[in-house]
Amino acid sequence: MSEPICSHRSAVRSVALAALLLVLCGACAIPFSATDATRIRTIGISGFAEPSTYGLTSDDSVIDASRLADVMTELNFHLGAELKGVVAEALRRQGYQVLEDGNPTAVDAVLNVEILGYFKTRVPVYAAFGGSVFKPMFAANATLRDASTKRTLFRRLYAYSALPAPIDGTILFRPDPKYSFKTSEEIFDRPQFAAEGFRAAEPVIARFIASDLKKP
Repeated sequence: MSEPICSHRSAVRSVALAALLLVLCGACAIPFSATDATRIRTIGISGFAEPSTYGLTSDDSVIDASRLADVMTELNFHLGAELKGVVAEALRRQGYQVLEDGNPTAVDAVLNVEILGYFKTRVPVYAAFGGSVFKPMFAANATLRDASTKRTLFRRLYAYSALPAPIDGTILFRPDPKYSFKTSEEIFDRPQFAAEGFRAAEPVIARFIASDLKKP
């Protein structure tokens, strides 16, 4: 079940801090105003760069720096491109005209989405903490800026994580337990299913972004 959870960074003092997603001050939420929602009609989308790699981590220790990336490459899995497509479609359903590529001056605003990850690897990972199972984790930082003035109209971070403590304004949603693996080797025994664990977050992130940018 997806759920929004908000907390202030100063309250995050537990062991989970060492395993939080890479979140900088720039991710602090800025809500989309009703005035801007009314006037913005066309959106260009940018960012969505493919992760540089994928990783495995257990109790704050990176246990694999390349093997999972090789598997995702073999599967032709493109998290950035896939997420871009579902976000664009969600915005169209919301009533926006969406330009996925081209001149950003031809639109009212530009939505940039950056894929982030576990703080040490800075990439999407399967992570296990405290002897728990491995679960998929990554985040998407969305920023909407006025195409003319470059003013930030909206910003929010969406964290796909089993950890309980996001920072101020972060929307946290948890992986389905079915995408859990008892050992790292199980991930490589079922690589397609491991990719599905990452892919399952895409429509949820798209729905959250579209909801946050909802027109009145």
